[in-house]
Amino acid sequence: MRERYTRVSIPERCHPLVRCLFIEMQKQRIGVLDMAERAGVNPNTLKDWRTRTIPRVADLEACFNVLGLSIQVRKLRSTPAPTTLNIGGER
Repeated sequence: MRERYTRVSIPERCHPLVRCLFIEMQKQRIGVLDMAERAGVNPNTLKDWRTRTIPRVADLEACFNVLGLSIQVRKLRSTPAPTTLNIGGER
């Protein structure tokens, strides 16, 4: 692990799962360069997830695994309306 940790901003329009990833990275004080090295993801790709691109599931899962977390698919309790977007499991 690198000795110097640099905090990265998280834009409001960021994908909810990417937001969760960067918040957890801040809690565990893991920087982008460390995360990229441990997960096998290019550092620029990881930074671009905040503003420009959407991550592939395999890359996102690799990053969450570095943090000791995983992505889980689960059944919704109720059927949402077709216009409802429920990403991140918030109710």
